[in-house]
Amino acid sequence: MPNTTVPAAGEAMPSTSPMPPATMSDRLLEMSDKAFEVSNLVLSAEMATASVLNKDQRSALCSLIAVVGDNVKDLIELIELAREVRA
Repeated sequence: MPNTTVPAAGEAMPSTSPMPPATMSDRLLEMSDKAFEVSNLVLSAEMATASVLNKDQRSALCSLIAVVGDNVKDLIELIELAREVRA
């Protein structure tokens, strides 16, 4: 007989078809996607605020963009390594 228990208010319904656990490659891809999103947001913020920032603020923002870009590159390298290990 199927479970017909109704969850209490605010509780989620139990899943009838659980999703398989994410693989390391899936997690790395998700991290890479998030890093690209952050990079794009930072770049958009820089472009939108360039005219109102002073020289030091623009320099600091450019440094932040460079760090985010480096982190994205590192994530891409990790994804490539993970794929090689799995192969």
